[in-house]
Amino acid sequence: FYSSVEGDSDSPLLPEGLGIFVSNAFIFFLGILATRAEPGLKVLAEQVKSLTNCVMKRKKTVYSVALGVGIGMVAGTSRLQFDFDIYPYLGVMYAVALIVTIFSREIVAKVAWDSAGVTTGPVTVPFVLSIGLSYARSRLLPSGFGILACASVGP
Repeated sequence: FYSSVEGDSDSPLLPEGLGIFVSNAFIFFLGILATRAEPGLKVLAEQVKSLTNCVMKRKKTVYSVALGVGIGMVAGTSRLQFDFDIYPYLGVMYAVALIVTIFSREIVAKVAWDSAGVTTGPVTVPFVLSIGLSYARSRLLPSGFGILACASVGP
């Protein structure tokens, strides 16, 4: 949306700021859709519903995990957009996850970590990796490393 393409007089299609916003919104919603299609997430949501005596509804579990993946994918692609080091970001996010785990009830911690594991299923992984590789290629970067880690820490 916002990068010049050699030989295309109509590029870029959008100004840089608007193009970044549009591409991030697109990636966010694609992350949500891919996660909603994940079969393991549906199983997890049903188990959470039964463990919590229907307090935590299936839709609530599915959408909270999907939102986390969408946010994580935007964070991962932002690394590619703005070329910052991913290790401090991941270090902070996983440190926060560990600290919250220590102070959470056991059932909450188990569901949270299982939610992160669900994002590494047969639907989400190929999708997230293809987004990362194609985004990195469009930005002329060597790899899209870290997008899956960001998508997994989101939930």
